Amino acid sequence: MKLAVLNNSALQETHINRLKQLGDVSLYESIIGELDAISKLKNCEIAVIDSIDVPITEGFLKALPHLKFICLNSTGFEQVDLKAADHHGVIVSNIPDYSTHSVAEHCIALMLSIVRKIPQSYFDVLRSPFEIDLSNKEHNKYLGENLHNKTLGIIGMGRIGSQLAYIAKAFGMNVIPYTRQDDPIALEQLYLKSDFISINSSYSLQPSVLIDERVIPKLKPNCVIINTSRGEFVNESDIAKALKEMRLGGMPLMCWVINQ
Repeated sequence: MKLAVLNNSALQETHINRLKQLGDVSLYESIIGELDAISKLKNCEIAVIDSIDVPITEGFLKALPHLKFICLNSTGFEQVDLKAADHHGVIVSNIPDYSTHSVAEHCIALMLSIVRKIPQSYFDVLRSPFEIDLSNKEHNKYLGENLHNKTLGIIGMGRIGSQLAYIAKAFGMNVIPYTRQDDPIALEQLYLKSDFISINSSYSLQPSVLIDERVIPKLKPNCVIINTSRGEFVNESDIAKALKEMRLGGMPLMCWVINQ
């Protein structure tokens, strides 16, 4: 059996040794586009792929008739044509628990970076070193706030959203959870009451825009939007406009729409 790993950056030696027990393994540090990926997977039956490096399309699958199984080294399927995979008899798997704790903790880090003015302070000190002078009113812009008693709205209560809620409560935050199964009125209440909104919703074939110009007027003027899920869940242009007009408190990004 022939196997290929197109991006081995996330694999440890123990992982590779287990793969070698299954057959002949080819390891690659990276690939350059679809044609390079196809050439490296020629005659392979199993492939470990980062779908950001190479989207799994109809054309990609058609060019690899020997391929039987694709293991994504991530959670999301948004770069995979699942219908085409089914048509070609290719099984596609993901890693459901990939980075659950890391992403949840990163959400907290992003919130802290905003309320504690960390990026602003860092770049100002980098530009011209100084010490905080409490008698200097201009330094009031560096005064931070607490997460304690703030309200966090979490859209999407899967593994990451649930872990984020657990950590946020340890900070003394009030958590408003929302899932796709909840009444839409609950989402409206989340918009109205949240100081922070974290989008942790899972991939959908038809993702709905959760934050745009329709929603922004409902939010608190200092509300911070955190999107660690998918870029398609927000209208980036509307948010950029609201930030410039000081109608939002901030939006630290971990993802965005790829074609923009």
